[in-house]
Amino acid sequence: LAVDNAPVNSNNTINKTSSSLVDLAKSHFQMLAGVCVEFCVETKRLDVLFSEIFAAFDSLDRADVFLDVLEPYVLSRKLSSLAPQVMAKFVAHFEARGALVAVERSILKLEVTGLDFNMITSLLKTHRLYTALFRVFSCGLDDFVTPLEILLSDARRLVSVKEEQQAVRYMLDKAILYVRYCLDGLSFPSGEIMDDEQRVFRLRIEIVLFLLQQNVLDINCDNGFAHLRLLAKHGDGVAVLDLLTVALRDKDVCYPLDDEEEVGLNPYDGRRAQEISFSANNLPKAPTARTYLRATASVFHDDTEMWKTHAIQERMVEFVAGFAVAKIFRSVPRPLRVAVIEHIIRFPKPALSLPEVLRALEALSDVAYLLDVASARPRAGLEIQRFEAEALAYRSEDIDVAAQALASTLQRYLTLAPEDEALAEFEDMFTFSLGLFSNLLTKFAVVPEALASAWFQRLSEF
Repeated sequence: LAVDNAPVNSNNTINKTSSSLVDLAKSHFQMLAGVCVEFCVETKRLDVLFSEIFAAFDSLDRADVFLDVLEPYVLSRKLSSLAPQVMAKFVAHFEARGALVAVERSILKLEVTGLDFNMITSLLKTHRLYTALFRVFSCGLDDFVTPLEILLSDARRLVSVKEEQQAVRYMLDKAILYVRYCLDGLSFPSGEIMDDEQRVFRLRIEIVLFLLQQNVLDINCDNGFAHLRLLAKHGDGVAVLDLLTVALRDKDVCYPLDDEEEVGLNPYDGRRAQEISFSANNLPKAPTARTYLRATASVFHDDTEMWKTHAIQERMVEFVAGFAVAKIFRSVPRPLRVAVIEHIIRFPKPALSLPEVLRALEALSDVAYLLDVASARPRAGLEIQRFEAEALAYRSEDIDVAAQALASTLQRYLTLAPEDEALAEFEDMFTFSLGLFSNLLTKFAVVPEALASAWFQRLSEF
């Protein structure tokens, strides 16, 4: 009855008034659609809403009015699903208006199981609506890795296009945020905690394996680790290092140490993510610490341009140092060691406590390396020798052995001080010397006379 009595004018669409053009017919159908949708939602008669009622609007070319009225109901979650034929019209309607953001917002609210998967994913990929793509794959297929692979593949194609650099950065920042949600066990983008703890455990390993795959299908990358390299170089490198730190600190995941046997090849190497399937009975195996460090060092340290960034240097050094102290990394590439050790024993105040320093030096140092540093970089060599001496004093029960180590360090310090402006400060030397004596006094309650005499004699020469 309401359809039959809709206002119509001579051109069938517009009634003219003296002051404006008012589409009374459209207003009529907007009101009618609002009443129909509200009634059917409240009475839970969606079958009628999406069949007879929608067909009536569609037959009069008023489906656009009906679909506009549906949108706020979807966004408020009063409607959690749309019939397939309505969803197809819904997408086409907003796509024609250039308002695909409305489609993405709606997909984030709808139950994914009721969507036409092929149609929706094709639309989302074409228009780079990655937030909705993440949700459709993760909720609809329990696949968290494939949408990440799609995004990175798209970003890689655009990275050489100057006009697309801002878009690439936006895409990679979204990918980094998505990975962080996965590692934290949160649904994206809602931030809701995932209930299935076993699935979260599996997901964390899947994400790490995907990021650390050395050989990416159809990607020619001489140094490997194309995904990690893309995120670090064209996204936020510091944030990527933070992701790796979060993953490695996960107490639920055991990363085999680098002196254990390799657990096997990365299942993602040279394959599409959709080809890989894990389950509760087929759990993925975490990469070894050696693989983890090799990938990280290759991307952040071996890349000359990347390593020039001060923030990257600082975070990378902290990353390696922290896990060296915990003895997770026991075999750090030699070119990276000097920066790590200098960070650990930063002069005049070390970044770590003495016991932590000792554990880190045990994990990272060897005699040949220490000699190389001492000869090539006197300041770094002195700092290393200082802590090696303090380590000996810390562990030794023999006062003469401890005194000899500390005396050698003190003598080296006093010898270098006049030649190095950074070490020539009397206050630095004096404070350092008192620190050496303090260690002996704390442990043995006495300072050997020979060491004290050598100190005062050398001091008098300044």
